[in-house]
Amino acid sequence: MKKKLVRVFGQRLREIREGLRMTQTAFAGKMGMSNSYLCDMESGHVGPGLYTLYRITKFYNISPLYLVHGIEPVFLDQEKEEEKKKEVEHPLQQAPEPEPLDFGEDTTRIREMLSYFKRSPVVKYALLGFFSKFVIENKAIIEEDIKKNEEKTNPGPNV
Repeated sequence: MKKKLVRVFGQRLREIREGLRMTQTAFAGKMGMSNSYLCDMESGHVGPGLYTLYRITKFYNISPLYLVHGIEPVFLDQEKEEEKKKEVEHPLQQAPEPEPLDFGEDTTRIREMLSYFKRSPVVKYALLGFFSKFVIENKAIIEEDIKKNEEKTNPGPNV
């Protein structure tokens, strides 16, 4: 599994670099990494460390979810453009008031996690990567759990 993930990551990275019309030397040089390290990543021999993944995604504005899991959009600017289009389509629509954060006994830990998530891109990308992988691998279990929880909290009418 890990070898496949590293290989696919490398293929995606190479496709992006080539799409940017950059040589390995130019791409690696701008990142301050060796050409051989980039070559090893693109060929699937090594995976990036968390800091390298962070630098690549920030420097070239690439979605880490795309690099790791293939979830589009490829570039983060695409997400912003799509959000702007939605805003233009519904200019009079106001955002609803956010619900208070209440996760019972886990509220304090979740607030702490969200604080780190907001302030640290490294934490954000690590959590998003883990979350995306977890959802992809456990979708059926998650949906069943949500359904059971909704049935408990919203019982149907008594007949």
